[in-house]
Amino acid sequence: LSKATLDEDNDNLFELNLAYRAEGTLANDRFGYNQVATTIVQDDSGASSLINYFGTGNLSRIQGRDSTINNRIFGIRDIDFPSYGLTLTGTAKNAATSQNIDDPDCVTDITQNWHSNTYAKSTLSPSPGAATKDWTKIIGRAGLYNKSIFFSIYRPEDLACPLTGTSQIIEISDGCGGVSQYNVGEGLITAPVIDKRGNMYFGVSNFTKETKITDNDETLNKTGLVRREAIGTPDSEGRDWKSWRQIE
Repeated sequence: LSKATLDEDNDNLFELNLAYRAEGTLANDRFGYNQVATTIVQDDSGASSLINYFGTGNLSRIQGRDSTINNRIFGIRDIDFPSYGLTLTGTAKNAATSQNIDDPDCVTDITQNWHSNTYAKSTLSPSPGAATKDWTKIIGRAGLYNKSIFFSIYRPEDLACPLTGTSQIIEISDGCGGVSQYNVGEGLITAPVIDKRGNMYFGVSNFTKETKITDNDETLNKTGLVRREAIGTPDSEGRDWKSWRQIE
């Protein structure tokens, strides 16, 4: 948005510039359905940068299983902020100019552009580095909290006509420093919503008809609505999982 004063004509309301190319094609299914999550990041020197985080995925074909599907997550700096004009535009801002963080090691400058294949950060894919049979898709907007970025990932089941699938939350910490995975299990996840205390909320749908959960040794079908406390101790990150599941 480029309108500087109310005296200007509405023709000056906005100017279109290309900030970044995710290099999406029909083959890799890398479509930009998701809204970016934007925040200010400070480097070690205290300098601030505006960073946009987003992930790709063709949400109109959520059960797509083409062998060429290859979605990604991104952390892209707007080097011109707060100016709306872009000194770099067009093909100058694309994946070739951003750091690939598929490997565990991160860039030293957390404000540097980065991207990663979802199969490299998620355990839903057959194996890290296996671009074939990837199928994973980022669902919705990323969540931001306390130097971490959270992405919802969905992967359809390995069937000729998939009905369900599995979901996972991945956490990228310290800009792009580390990754953790939190398995949600069967079903289609929604985008994470995080409150000011760090509690994360998301929905899960599309269970198989026979799917059941166990709560205090009692088997429950997923068809009504009830609050269910997570079973067991908090996970390795100290998070206590609670859920509201559908039951009869």
